[in-house]
Amino acid sequence: MLFRSQRGVPSRIRLNGRGLTPVAGIHFSSPEIHGRWLPEVTPGTWIEVEADPGLAPGRHELSVTGPGGESAKIAFYVDDVRQIQRQSGAIYLSRLPAAVWSRHDRPGEPDDCIFEAFAGQTLIFDVNSVSVGGRGNYALALLDANDRVVASNDGFDGSDDPFLAFDVPRTGYYRIRVTEETLQSGEDFTYRLTLGELPFVTGVFPRSVEVGSEGKLEVTGHNLPARLDARVPTVEPAAGLPVERIEHLRRRGALNVAVVPMAAVVEQEPNDSAQQGQPVPFPVEINGRIGSPGDGDFFTFEAHAGQELVVETSAARIGSPLDSRIEILTRDGKPIPQIGRAHV
Repeated sequence: MLFRSQRGVPSRIRLNGRGLTPVAGIHFSSPEIHGRWLPEVTPGTWIEVEADPGLAPGRHELSVTGPGGESAKIAFYVDDVRQIQRQSGAIYLSRLPAAVWSRHDRPGEPDDCIFEAFAGQTLIFDVNSVSVGGRGNYALALLDANDRVVASNDGFDGSDDPFLAFDVPRTGYYRIRVTEETLQSGEDFTYRLTLGELPFVTGVFPRSVEVGSEGKLEVTGHNLPARLDARVPTVEPAAGLPVERIEHLRRRGALNVAVVPMAAVVEQEPNDSAQQGQPVPFPVEINGRIGSPGDGDFFTFEAHAGQELVVETSAARIGSPLDSRIEILTRDGKPIPQIGRAHV
């Protein structure tokens, strides 16, 4: 059983087990969550839970103390949108945003949610399974009023959990469909589908900054505020620090930025040929982006005979889908032969 609550809204939860009543205490992993026992509600053991409006969405834990002692801790999820339990068949959502919790009970059966969307909206559809204690390999398909698939996804940002961002071209009714691709089902095939015109962060740039610098970052994503002042502290070197001032925004996992004790530069276009190579100091960390298919970034630096230089890229390690390749060229753009290790 997955327990969840919209922050600022009281929720009733039924607990299963022996030796729970009378409930002597309710314990949470955050002091911003409060609860009380409901002895008048039967059958079973019921509690009412409410999270403070300012609590960041995410996973928390709760336990209760009864005649049998303190119970095991169970997961409790706090969100900032209304929570809906899908039972069976297609459901109609009268308004968005919402988080729909489902259990995939029948192999091959799609789970549909029908809703009205309006031209000009950017809607996000985010499926979470493993992160909420479930399992399964899910796919998303968005259908218009004529049952035509207008967008789909079966994995995002290195995860099997799908994600969609869709710019609504015209007002009307749409259907978001969740399927389990391996045709499995069961009690542990649970997931949460969050949908609506919600802010969602997909990345930050650059991914490294220099010690003592301003540490200001560009945030990319959907439905973001016009001015978003995201930073990392740059007092001392660090392999990866969480980005400050975006804690309240939805995203997939942590977005960490390295603080390095060397120059950290951002690539500047045009630098698409050896003749346009961007001069950089050495040593250096370069933050670049491949802007279009076939794009390549060139950089020039000064090296001296006898030096042994290390040149490497970090892409998958920081969550990028880029399959990178490095070439070391002469000043006139000719490749330097390399066999494992190259010397200047």
